Amino acid sequence: MARADRTALALAAELLPSLSDGLTEISSDRICTALLAGLDIEAVAVNGPERIIASWGEGMEHHTAGGPYRTSLVGRAIAARGSAVARTLRQVGCAVVGCPLTSGIAAPIVVGGEVVGVLSGWRTQRRPLSRPTIQAIVGLAGLFAARLEDLPRSAVEPMADAATSGVRT
Repeated sequence: MARADRTALALAAELLPSLSDGLTEISSDRICTALLAGLDIEAVAVNGPERIIASWGEGMEHHTAGGPYRTSLVGRAIAARGSAVARTLRQVGCAVVGCPLTSGIAAPIVVGGEVVGVLSGWRTQRRPLSRPTIQAIVGLAGLFAARLEDLPRSAVEPMADAATSGVRT
């Protein structure tokens, strides 16, 4: 039996304070832990524009923190500066043979017109993502962006640079 999704509002209340220093490895790990426990997903990741900041769950042996993102879904969300949904393995677009991720949602975190991160939730072959889960990921990415907009610009720019270079902050 699938666990019930926690509301995006409850998750936001728990997670927004952890973003006070930006989208760091620590805050990204907290986000991943809470979303994996609170949403009906088997994997979750927080990416910078080029690299994975944190990832938890199924398939994460090759979707590792510090490494490049490996799915075309995340690339599509970054390029479009908008959410992208994959309902099939082909749409997920992971080049690693045997990757268990078969559906997903990637929602960019946009600050000052720039994509500073991507929040993604993933399912495996058991079931596709539900509409409430997709809405929760998109809503949380928007709330995270709003929280990060409140940070001084000097705090957001190094955050994006660290995520891009793979340096952990």
